[in-house]
Amino acid sequence: MLDNKSSEKCNEHAFFKNCELCNVNTFSDFKDLYFCATSDLNEKTKREFSPNESLLKNGDMAKGIYCILQGLVKITKNGRKDVEFIPWIARPGDIVGLSAIFSDNSSSFSAIAITPVKACFISSQLFTSLLTSKSTAFNKLTKRICQSLNILEERITSLSGRNKGEILAEILLMSIQDTTAPLPKGMPITCSRTDLAALVGTTKTYINKMLAELVEKEIILMHNRRVLIKNKEALTLVASGLSNNVLTER
Repeated sequence: MLDNKSSEKCNEHAFFKNCELCNVNTFSDFKDLYFCATSDLNEKTKREFSPNESLLKNGDMAKGIYCILQGLVKITKNGRKDVEFIPWIARPGDIVGLSAIFSDNSSSFSAIAITPVKACFISSQLFTSLLTSKSTAFNKLTKRICQSLNILEERITSLSGRNKGEILAEILLMSIQDTTAPLPKGMPITCSRTDLAALVGTTKTYINKMLAELVEKEIILMHNRRVLIKNKEALTLVASGLSNNVLTER
């Protein structure tokens, strides 16, 4: 009889041999492709990345795409004065690298692991061959790309129409770390303060100021330099703009 670790390894090995066994296939960007392209997608490779390791670098020629299985990946671009901006964070089920494949250009962004990441790498040659030979796969994936673009547009609109305190609260909620052993004092988040600043679109100094206000209001706390969510309900109210605990605007 297999122990839990052996069973987990067997399941993981089966997944990388067969997309139909993937534990993200019900919500992945490839979700609708399994019925028309399973055998083709099985010719992929497993890759793992440590925190702060790059999946893609800005300016690199596209070699393929990544389907994220576990972990979080920040998509970063450098704006004016070389200031980092993070338009979105890729999560399990998301695909990273599609834009460079479709435009046949170098990558216009960097993709960096926030947490330990496991992903499937599908070469550009295999992927383009799949899409050209299976029109159903191409149409379904195009539809999901359009949906992803709509979500990104909504995020940009949200950034322009809300105060930074609400945006920070929302990002903190999105960044709650999945863990089987949560800390007793609160729920840890995955993003560093530098990443929080890039996501909110402000400076690290201002992020520290807003975090200090949340600590004072007993919504979060700091433990060994980590941000812990102490009162998720109160933080949700701040994010929605319905709370009296409005963070000071600069």
